[in-house]
Amino acid sequence: GDSSGMIQAFVTGGTAPFDYQWNVGENKAINSNLKAGEYRVTVTDDEGCSGESVIQLNEPDQLSSLVEPVDEGCDGSQGAVLINGLNGGVGPFALYLDNAPFTILQNAPYTFSELVENGTHQLIVSDANGCNDTIGFSISEASGIDIDLGPDEMIKQGDEVTIEIAGGTTNLDNIVWSVDTIIDCNNCPEITLSPLFTVRVRADVVDDRGCIGTDAKTIYVERTPGVWVPNVFSPNGDNQNDLLQVFVTDQIASIDVFRLYDRWGNEYVEYRDIIPNGLPLVNWNGEFRGQLLSDQVLVYYIHVTYKDGTKEKLSGDITLIR
Repeated sequence: GDSSGMIQAFVTGGTAPFDYQWNVGENKAINSNLKAGEYRVTVTDDEGCSGESVIQLNEPDQLSSLVEPVDEGCDGSQGAVLINGLNGGVGPFALYLDNAPFTILQNAPYTFSELVENGTHQLIVSDANGCNDTIGFSISEASGIDIDLGPDEMIKQGDEVTIEIAGGTTNLDNIVWSVDTIIDCNNCPEITLSPLFTVRVRADVVDDRGCIGTDAKTIYVERTPGVWVPNVFSPNGDNQNDLLQVFVTDQIASIDVFRLYDRWGNEYVEYRDIIPNGLPLVNWNGEFRGQLLSDQVLVYYIHVTYKDGTKEKLSGDITLIR
């Protein structure tokens, strides 16, 4: 963009003195203080003979530097600044890093590296024409990575929840997820779960500098009732509701005990250690010692174990109608 170009016209033959006529600038053999562009000159000698020439005066592309700061590593490595090349300008190039004595880059591809302390820095690249490219950069001190899985959450049993890493997630070389045990999702930036019971989710990460970060959160699961016992059945042989059956959800690992009593405490039925298989559990036809019981209200007691290891005791009434 400067007006600092120069063109010199050389004459062969003819008779001096010569007259120079430029389309722009001074009418002399040397035409200076010119911008980039096309220039024409006509030269006439003392006897009226003339010659003409056209030239394109070029300027270099704007100087720009490919600078890469490298932060300190958690392995103890010092920070650095790298120049991976220079675009534009005219070589050779002088480098001034934080006003230190300059370094000269003589030949392409014009690369450079220098160790620097953490903090803010300034690099000035100057070309042969005095054009400058000034770059400010910073080197970060090595420290742990701050990651965030977000706050603890409450979900209903069977619902899905997606957990993602937020903050400090650039340049991660390794991500390990654990939900009580390590799960098979190497380097996943997020995971989706459908926990059956309350779990603690943790992420451990390592970035490209060897720095470590970790965070954890709890997913609370609101458990739905796992057992349903009907409050009435009619063992009268009409093939409708003839059997007393117990139904469970897939959250139940086992029915440890099921007992049925009359109102005076006489025990009619006992089942133990029933493992759910997708079918109705407990199939009682209303008979005791080969005789069908009369209409009455019965009391049940049931003890179940959930898949998360918790146990629950339930009781209620069942009406037998013949």
